[in-house]
Amino acid sequence: MEQSKLIKAFIDCIRQHKLIEYGIDKKIVVGCSGGSDSMTLLDCLYRVKDAFGIEIIPVHINHLIREESGNDAERLAAEIKKRYDLKLFVVSSNIKSLSKRWKMSIEECGREVRKIVLTKVAKKTGANKIALGHNLNDQAETLIYRIARGTGFRGLCGMNVMSDRFIRPLLFIEKSDIKAYADENAIFYLEDSSNYELCYDRNIIRHNVLPQLNRVNKKAINHLTSLSQICRDLNNYIDEEAKKQCNRFLIAETQDFSIYSSDILKLNVFICKEVLRSIYEQFTGSIHGIDAFHINMFYENAIKKENFRQQFPHDVVIIKSPDIIFVSKKCFDVPPYEFIAKEGLNMLPFCLGYFEIEMVKGDISSVIIRGFREGDLYNGRKLKKLYNDKGVPQVLRRLLPLVVFDGRVIYTPLCGKKEAFFKNSKLTFKINFLESELYSKIMNRFLVVDQ
Repeated sequence: MEQSKLIKAFIDCIRQHKLIEYGIDKKIVVGCSGGSDSMTLLDCLYRVKDAFGIEIIPVHINHLIREESGNDAERLAAEIKKRYDLKLFVVSSNIKSLSKRWKMSIEECGREVRKIVLTKVAKKTGANKIALGHNLNDQAETLIYRIARGTGFRGLCGMNVMSDRFIRPLLFIEKSDIKAYADENAIFYLEDSSNYELCYDRNIIRHNVLPQLNRVNKKAINHLTSLSQICRDLNNYIDEEAKKQCNRFLIAETQDFSIYSSDILKLNVFICKEVLRSIYEQFTGSIHGIDAFHINMFYENAIKKENFRQQFPHDVVIIKSPDIIFVSKKCFDVPPYEFIAKEGLNMLPFCLGYFEIEMVKGDISSVIIRGFREGDLYNGRKLKKLYNDKGVPQVLRRLLPLVVFDGRVIYTPLCGKKEAFFKNSKLTFKINFLESELYSKIMNRFLVVDQ
């Protein structure tokens, strides 16, 4: 690729994917490892800085793996200052020590540290974007690495050209073209000897696997990256479809919990698992921490058992009963509630609605509004049996409001009656249940009028 073509491809990528927006992204942090990729990235950004109205902030992370890394950082800082009149921020981090402490490979630890350091520098300097030098070959290596480790189709999406504030303007340009550009323009870059050590997985893929694939097909790298784009489009479609199904089966949701119909489990196995994944993401606001193991375990048990409970990452609990799938935090529980009824409107907990009480005779202070307790009776029947007959899940039972007099349940809206009249020798009053939308959504599926 000629120099002008590389610059054009670089600019086209920025504009097509809106990696840098004029007037908004005024500062760009650039990760400078010192290799030909990152130094070409720095050079290209420097060439277009006025056109995009940006200030460039180069950052180098010394991983302290090689003895000469300190001298390399000094040389890199001097060359960047000389050629671009930019100050290089140098941050040192002992990757070997951290990888043991975090129980990661050196490669994984290096990537995590880079993300942390560059993000901190961006926040400190007020930069909106962080530019990385990943290229087409890196994308192909990522796909092969993930395939070898057992990825699903999402892993085949590879790296995005923009992820949050991280941008990759060189992602669609081959490594050979980048190196040629650096050599033609006499751009200083470092050759890291560790890039050739076959003790690292990435190096095995780079020096052994990819060359063999190129022997099978010269366009192997391009085909791999095309596959990543197909998987990215597929992922977007599946995410949209999963969200539609979530909304379709959603019964009710509050700040504390969400309730879905267990009919979700009747969906095609693939889309069902994607919907379960989406349910978790919508409840927590993130998919971080969850993987196929959690979803598969829940699905396999939920389709076999009438009742099943599983804890997910971040203390999320998902409960399956015959009729619903209940999602909440592990710490959430319906607390016992009880209060003395009053004439007029009595607001029920959890925004379930109101009991409107109209007194005819007697003292209302002897009437109690509370939730379910073991041993409660209604019309001579155990309330627990009534709940069982109607299929009310255990997790919802203490939520339902009851009217109690003299230790006996005299009214429950579960039986479908919105109004009731109570009369004995001491007390006479009328109850009107004004249900909320939340109550209606939760309970209408269980309501059967008892005569």
